[in-house]
Amino acid sequence: MARDFTKNIANYLTLGVDAIGALIDGASAISVACWTTYDTIDASAGGNFIWRNGSGVGAANTINLDGTGSGRLRIVGHSVVADAGQVALGSSGLTAGTQYHVGAMIDYAGDSITAYLNGVADGTTGVTFSNATYIHTPSTTEDAIGANTTPPGVSTGQFDGRISELAIWTSNIGPSGFAMVSNCISPTAVSPSTLVFYMRLLGVDSPELSTVSSVTGTITGSVHAADHPCVALPSYRSMLGYWLGGARMPPDSAVVTTVGYRNMLWYWAGGASPTGDGGVTPPVTTRAYYMPTHRARRR
Repeated sequence: MARDFTKNIANYLTLGVDAIGALIDGASAISVACWTTYDTIDASAGGNFIWRNGSGVGAANTINLDGTGSGRLRIVGHSVVADAGQVALGSSGLTAGTQYHVGAMIDYAGDSITAYLNGVADGTTGVTFSNATYIHTPSTTEDAIGANTTPPGVSTGQFDGRISELAIWTSNIGPSGFAMVSNCISPTAVSPSTLVFYMRLLGVDSPELSTVSSVTGTITGSVHAADHPCVALPSYRSMLGYWLGGARMPPDSAVVTTVGYRNMLWYWAGGASPTGDGGVTPPVTTRAYYMPTHRARRR
């Protein structure tokens, strides 16, 4: 399940102080991607935030929807606190009630920002960063999903709608990488060595967990669960190892295709008994919806 955010300052999700900045420190480029559907937007260029790191005095990187530009993507990047905010706008307006895969690639070394919409570049803007890498400066405020700061001061900066599958890489994953994750491939299968943050926002864990870092998403008030996009998890072995008491899922892109694993997973999801050699591959909805829920219930 995704998380359904509202414009209510009593309800929000925080990632904690300096949660993301430390993960991307030293990166020459970062890529950020997630699924989102908005219900309403405020008519403000600097509102409707999907994600923000570096609140307060930290060097902020953000994705929000420009309420003055038909809901198009608005991306702001800083390489260091001294930077003026470098702004890039997507070309396409987003429609309320429609699910989109959105992304941003902030290239500090190359002085450019590219917006991505449904896996395709939606405009590249030349900018001027002071530094060729991101320099993390500690702050005293919190990073956030679905808000520009936490706790929110006003609802204008909050996102109204669903957000899920938020991933951050310390590299430019390129058009092929954004195309993969927009086609329901798990971010753990895309440049796994540079994936530093991946929060599915399933709505079954509180706090929400990141599968590749220790960052957690703490919820204040109510941010309810909603329908989750279809995402194919890349490794049955990683999921099985976690259920059996192993470490949290590693960024393992190897897919197990043996009949035994497939039938066992399908059986756990309510399918036929895992006997014989049926060789039936579980449907994608089973992998996306049931498996993480089962994991949460086992803990």
